[in-house]
Amino acid sequence: MPKAYMILVRMSFLIYLIHADTTFFDRCLFKEIACIEANGRKLTEVQEIKQEIFDHFNNLFKEDNTNRPSSQHAEFKCLGAEEYMRLTAEFSDEEIKEAVWDCESSKSPRPDGINFGFLKEFWGVIKDDF
Repeated sequence: MPKAYMILVRMSFLIYLIHADTTFFDRCLFKEIACIEANGRKLTEVQEIKQEIFDHFNNLFKEDNTNRPSSQHAEFKCLGAEEYMRLTAEFSDEEIKEAVWDCESSKSPRPDGINFGFLKEFWGVIKDDF
């Protein structure tokens, strides 16, 4: 199974341990587990087993922030007004046509099979849709 799926299963198990109807949970799972060994000790009581499993998953998903980089003192460059206007301006008809003509005619921008050759051939009819 994919690793991400297994992590989700474990996380849901942890959440269930925290919020579950313990009598149902005890009947379904912990009555089947007679004994587990943890830290060199054998655990046989339902509450001990439940606590050990909870602690295991809690430690497994504990996030270690010691090596995480911080952006607290980072200085980011900002766009000037002119750069912002260029990036947010509408594309001109000529820019769109140039982009279409730069693409290989046999390629398709979408999975519908309409390729750039078709767009180039009927550009006079469909250009307003772009």
